[in-house]
Amino acid sequence: MKKSILTLFLTLTLIFTGCSTDISEYKGSMDEETKTEIQDLIVNYEVINSFTPAIELDRSDVKELEGKEYVRIKKGYGYNSYENYKSIVENTFVKEEAERILTFSNYPNEHFKAIGDYIYVEKEYSNFFKEHNSPSQIALDTFDTLFKSNELLIVSYRTVEKFFFSDSVSEPRYLSLVNQGGKYLVANQKNIDSLGIIADYEDNKLIREHFNLSEDSSFLITKSNRINFDGVKEFFLYRVYVYENSEFILTKAAKVSKEYTIGKRSNPIISIEDLTVVEGKVLNSVFTELYPEDDQVLLLVAYVKDSDDNLIEDAGINFSSYGSFNSSELREDSYIIIPKYLDENTYLEDGEITYCLNDFYNALYGNYNIVLKDVSSHFKTQDIKSAYKLPEEVKVIELKSFTDYLQNR
Repeated sequence: MKKSILTLFLTLTLIFTGCSTDISEYKGSMDEETKTEIQDLIVNYEVINSFTPAIELDRSDVKELEGKEYVRIKKGYGYNSYENYKSIVENTFVKEEAERILTFSNYPNEHFKAIGDYIYVEKEYSNFFKEHNSPSQIALDTFDTLFKSNELLIVSYRTVEKFFFSDSVSEPRYLSLVNQGGKYLVANQKNIDSLGIIADYEDNKLIREHFNLSEDSSFLITKSNRINFDGVKEFFLYRVYVYENSEFILTKAAKVSKEYTIGKRSNPIISIEDLTVVEGKVLNSVFTELYPEDDQVLLLVAYVKDSDDNLIEDAGINFSSYGSFNSSELREDSYIIIPKYLDENTYLEDGEITYCLNDFYNALYGNYNIVLKDVSSHFKTQDIKSAYKLPEEVKVIELKSFTDYLQNR
């Protein structure tokens, strides 16, 4: 079965490759046994998630449904018939995910319909992909095992986009696979995505060495919260999880600083600071350095005045706007927001837009509603100017104390 699947798949544009482009710098560490075990699964996952030019359409067979025109897919691996498609989906995804996909109501196949015994694709959507979708290859040599237990396997891999003059290697793609009855199936990725970006092999190695973790794949390491200082210095938050009773438990965390030579993006100077984990939350070291008191305060805020331009420039702070805020408005509506915990508790609202403020510090300009979810408090950024309207969990600090902290790190 495995051989026949791969033979069929080589007739498509989405194929395994190990030599068509130089991707040696992305070489993975997965053992051959695991690679062999999951490679067909990765093929099927990509087939379901990637509508490619290799799929042939019968443009003479057009159906109208709910005000849209659909063109029949004549042939293509996994798309020869509805039963063919259904079989691929049910043998690739866990039951709940397979049932969701087969409703054809959301990603990855919201533009498809099952009509009779065939799969149809929205006409407008099919034209777009004929024009813009490039052939890609799954790079087998890039497979990495990032986490492995008896019931769960998290892997990464890359694809190679084939263009006329050159090839392009994709960013890592991550998959969470569940072992059901000795067979791996693709799980719902939302549970993993909520933990942060899964660390790649090099980052994984860096954190393992720092915490002296075992060489096996029994820990999951994620990263998030990148802050950039004028392209020279970056901060990242790394979390280490163990898997117990079918859930990930946060055990360790670290802030990694990477400082680059101006104009170069290689060989940074790296320093690592351990962070404290309190009841499953990461304590923000920027917060505790500026406010060491252990009380009800959950948020430090600072208002940036016109006269503070030099402080901002010297500290290398870059401000961002969110939602519908017009960036041409006055720069004086600028604020620093520093949460006590690096979690999902603090976020801003702008109309229907929400944005989580979970960086070590958040530099923003604009007028927003700020929400502290855990304590059901909220305030407006304009209130920071007067301070007296703020909830008791929010404390105003002098901007200079913050910029001095940044410059002395």
